[in-house]
Amino acid sequence: MMKFLLHHAEAVDPDLINSILEWIDHVFGIQSKSFGSIVFALIIFIPVLIFVGSRFFNKP
Repeated sequence: MMKFLLHHAEAVDPDLINSILEWIDHVFGIQSKSFGSIVFALIIFIPVLIFVGSRFFNKP
């Protein structure tokens, strides 16, 4: 039982990450690197859009 609770040496479970990457490839039809780039761009773009929108529409 204690062996189950201990953390393994890898940062992520290799089988789990392979399953997730295959699922992303299957669902979206693009490679996981392309999907990661799109998500990264959205993470950067949304706060910038909120900041610019608040400056544009909240002029005193």
